[in-house]
This record gives sequence, C-alpha cells and structure tokens, in this order.
Amino acid sequence: MGELELRAIAMAVATFAESLSGSALLCITDNAEADLAINRRSSKMPKIRHLINFIGIISHQHHIRVQSRLVKRDDNWRADLLSKHQVDAFLARTPGAALYATTPQSVPILP
Repeated sequence: MGELELRAIAMAVATFAESLSGSALLCITDNAEADLAINRRSSKMPKIRHLINFIGIISHQHHIRVQSRLVKRDDNWRADLLSKHQVDAFLARTPGAALYATTPQSVPILP
C-alpha cells in the first residue's frame, strides 16, 4: 500500500513541480509506511526507495521541501482514489481538480 500512496504523491510532485518551486509541500497520507519513507527520505523496500528517490530528484531540482503528515483513513479519501488510479471518481468528487488532472504515466512504474 505504501507504494500506491507514494506513486500518487510522486505524480503530484512531478505535475506541480514548477508551480511549487521554492516552497514547502505537506503530503497528507493515511499510510504509515509512506509517511515514514517521505519524512526519512529512505526505505528498505526497493520500489518505495525508487519512488522516494524520484520525489527527491524532482523536489531538489525545483527547491521544494517535501514533508508528510499521517492522518486517519476516513480523512484521506481523495488521495485514496488517486492512489488507486480512480481519476474519474476523484474528478467527479473534486471538480476544481479537473484543471490539473494527470495520468499514472507521469511517474515511472516498476514491474
């Protein structure tokens, strides 16, 4: 599950990197594994480490400080839709996000 959460975060960082340049990004997640990986900037799991490195490269290039905060699952339903690639359901429930919609292909996916 941590990989899916981090994939959604990586898509957001890649999509909005230029507009976030020079700022701080607080990633709110209901996944303890993803929260820990973001805040430690590391993981023992190769796929998660790869996504953390990807986030790190983009954030370094654009001078974005990335941190995470853990929340209850019930408070994080929008991100859950994105991490499961349910973009249409997310856009239907978050109409303002349609201007910034992206696809899972924005982020490298490991086999």
